[in-house]
Amino acid sequence: MSLDPPFCVTPTRCNAHAKRWIQVKATLLDVLDSDDGRVVGVHQNTGERNGKQLDVGCCIVFEIKDGLLVDGREHFFDLYAWDEFWS
Repeated sequence: MSLDPPFCVTPTRCNAHAKRWIQVKATLLDVLDSDDGRVVGVHQNTGERNGKQLDVGCCIVFEIKDGLLVDGREHFFDLYAWDEFWS
């Protein structure tokens, strides 16, 4: 698999309480694979919401079996900052 960082995705989330859209950006930094069927995507999440700033590293560990994605687990490098941003 070959992806050249930085690769940016800009999903948006709707804040149901404030009734407004929030922009969150995930910048892909690296993709790692292993012989046991796992692929790890390392990225940096940034955004702004209600005056709060988000800047948190993250990775998603994907498990691949028979060419299909069977599991994905997200791990935040600073879970407290992630929770504070969304609180």
